[in-house]
Amino acid sequence: MMRVLSSVLWLGCVAAAYAGGVGVPGTIAHQGVIAVHGERFTGQGEFRFALVNAETDAYLWVNDGSAVANPDPPTDAVILPVINGVYNVRLGDEAIGNMTAIPPALFHDNDNVALRIWFDDARGNGTHRLAPDQPISSVPFAHHSATIDDDAVTSVKIADGQVGNVDLADNAVNSAKIQDGTVIAADLATNSVNSAEIASGAVNTDEIANNAVTSAKIASDAASLNRVSGGTMWSVGGSVGIGTNDPIGYQLRVKGNVCITGNLCVDGAITATGPITALVCGIDCFGCCAGPSDRRLKDHIKPIAGGLEKVTRLRGVSFQWRRDEFPKMNFRDGQQIGLIAQEVAEVLPEVVVSNADGYKGIQYGKVVAVLVEAIKEQQQMINSTRSELGELKQRLAAVERAVGVEPKPQRANSAGLAGALTATALALAGLIGFMMHARSRRGGAR
Repeated sequence: MMRVLSSVLWLGCVAAAYAGGVGVPGTIAHQGVIAVHGERFTGQGEFRFALVNAETDAYLWVNDGSAVANPDPPTDAVILPVINGVYNVRLGDEAIGNMTAIPPALFHDNDNVALRIWFDDARGNGTHRLAPDQPISSVPFAHHSATIDDDAVTSVKIADGQVGNVDLADNAVNSAKIQDGTVIAADLATNSVNSAEIASGAVNTDEIANNAVTSAKIASDAASLNRVSGGTMWSVGGSVGIGTNDPIGYQLRVKGNVCITGNLCVDGAITATGPITALVCGIDCFGCCAGPSDRRLKDHIKPIAGGLEKVTRLRGVSFQWRRDEFPKMNFRDGQQIGLIAQEVAEVLPEVVVSNADGYKGIQYGKVVAVLVEAIKEQQQMINSTRSELGELKQRLAAVERAVGVEPKPQRANSAGLAGALTATALALAGLIGFMMHARSRRGGAR
């Protein structure tokens, strides 16, 4: 049977060992005396160590870092020389085989810590736990750390890099604790201060020197639109609003007037509830309001059929906007003219679009293509009518010469070609009737 013959002697200051000061080791010096079967042991001994919570027996640290729990000993032993029962070890010294560092926060988070020891003489007696556990208590000078005078620890007493984020409680250091001008750019590590560390409104233009912030100092997406001062720009759900905090349904929604002095390229639809005015300012504005229409960009080109029939099905109307019911739409006041989107959709669905709220709009520019084809169809009808009218005029002149009637010169009238054709047809019919009547009278006279 193995037992501890004498009390355990602790060397070093447990509290100071983890204060991070210059020259203070992060280890605990431990010395003990051990006997086997009543005789002091001499030789190589196998030791296992654990720091435990004296109240719950929970393991706080084991020498080899193995995942064991009470009452099992650590997996791997620390081999130490024992001379006349006396052994020495620096707990947490990673230079020793099977020894891991003691976490710096262990004694900060636990007030009641004890050392538990297992020993194996490697002579067939097996591994045994030494009793009792040895409580860890502070050395005298460690008590002074609890009563440090105000202003006793200054920046001069702290070596560079010794205090990091993990050493500071949340919100422990704020602007009231930092003297103006004491922290400069050279004191801050790259990327050490980001938007999460800066309170809203804490830094304004007065605190930033001219040219101090460049594009290289701003990370991608570091300044989001929902942080722009004054609430003039908003970023909501991937949509951007200017002058409105309700841009949902549009990638960009602007409430107010927009002035663009350069080119505007939009890969999608533009919905405007007010007029769009192009100011040419005395320069050639070729292409400033043009959409892409190059033949080289198009495929499956076919002429529009039935243009005239489509146009005759459209209905032009005058109307007034329901401005009071839809104030966000910024409709113009007064009498307006246009088409009804739902009616147009039944004839030309290609020119009708809907926004995120389901309200419909008309791409009036596309209607031009249908109007062009409708005019061409109408012109073909006019040309055909002219041809028929010319033929009827010739036939009428031949009939008039046959009956001895002097042809009258034809003049255009306000009735247009259709009226002229009708008049010519009626005259021709009258002449034919007259000729048939004259022939019948001649026949009777014979």
